[in-house]
Amino acid sequence: MSWQEISYLVWGLWMFLFWVSLFEDAIKNLATKSFKLLIRHATNTLMKSIGTGVFVTWILQSSAVVSLIVLSFVG
Repeated sequence: MSWQEISYLVWGLWMFLFWVSLFEDAIKNLATKSFKLLIRHATNTLMKSIGTGVFVTWILQSSAVVSLIVLSFVG
């Protein structure tokens, strides 16, 4: 692996982490009191949690995005 390939890898990883950080901040800013209540209501039981997760993943067509959203809520 050449130095140029390593620099592309490091640059790509940095860009990915930078955009994930921006995405997390944007999600946190969207989390108003009514939105938090909606999430709490949609996930207050195990079956509702599973159903909500499947539905959101189906709508967004990306389990990675759903994972990022969940991690930003937990964080």
